[in-house]
Amino acid sequence: RDGLVTFDELLPLLHPDDGYLGGIAELTDLDPRNAVDFQFRMRHADGRWIWLRARGRGLTLAGVDHPRFVGIVVDITEQLELAARNAAADHRIREAIETISEAFLVCDGPDRIVVCNSKFRELNGLSEEQALPGGRYNEILAATGGGARVKDGRILSDRSHDGSRDLEVELVDGRWLQISERRTHCGGFVSVGTDITALKRHETQLTASEQRLRVSVTDLERSRYKLEMQTQQLAELAEMYSEQKNEAEEANRAKSEFLAAMSHELRTPLNAIIGFSEVMKDGHFGPLGAVKYVEYARDIHDSGHFLLALIDDILDMARIEAGRLTLEPTPTCLEE
Repeated sequence: RDGLVTFDELLPLLHPDDGYLGGIAELTDLDPRNAVDFQFRMRHADGRWIWLRARGRGLTLAGVDHPRFVGIVVDITEQLELAARNAAADHRIREAIETISEAFLVCDGPDRIVVCNSKFRELNGLSEEQALPGGRYNEILAATGGGARVKDGRILSDRSHDGSRDLEVELVDGRWLQISERRTHCGGFVSVGTDITALKRHETQLTASEQRLRVSVTDLERSRYKLEMQTQQLAELAEMYSEQKNEAEEANRAKSEFLAAMSHELRTPLNAIIGFSEVMKDGHFGPLGAVKYVEYARDIHDSGHFLLALIDDILDMARIEAGRLTLEPTPTCLEE
């Protein structure tokens, strides 16, 4: 409304915890050289509390007994609410960064630390005080002697046009890390380090198993070749010596039994490999976690079927050689 408003009218509208405004009315020596700046709450006409900011100075007028306070009052409710929302969002983001299992780092253009989590500090041997925001990342590592001790590494992908790249490094303590670096629009970068030690050990075990399987297949092929040579030699001698022919037939039967026995011994673990990998691939007992695990389970499943088909082919060849397989020729379209 127009006209002057007295402190007696304002006091009932003030928040009980913000009584400083009323105290100004009782001041007798407001120094004009000192600015007054404070925040307080008042009751809005609709009943809610709003935040106000008062800024001004004392003013002494000639002929006036009491000093005056002259200034402006601005509604800062929306500003404070926005600041509170931003603070809450920042807290949630920092809490999420802290709870992830990867080592996480964000730097700005001059390579100053913006935020990092405890996993990153632990990996690089830094305390929370040493890795405070604003410090230059490389200078901190050089001054503290920090940084992950790398034994060996390889680049998974070279830097692209935006400066992004992926690394895979082995630490001196035996751990493996996969580091993904991505450049931000402001010229900084985001680095995420994932511990892939268990995955690398699993890959090593799979490689060793694959090598053993290859050796087994090679041995089977050599055994088959030797048996075929023996069969051919026995067939040639059978024309002259019926006794040796009988021995050749016996050797051929032994070969078939050997292949059948080997097929059984290989099928038994293969059934387990195919069955369990299918359970893992389809997630019957819950998700595996990383997408790579699903890909590996699918590869194990497909490789098991491939090896099973290979064993079936070997048995078919054995049946053909033993004369227990009848072929029925039919016209075939070669283009199809």
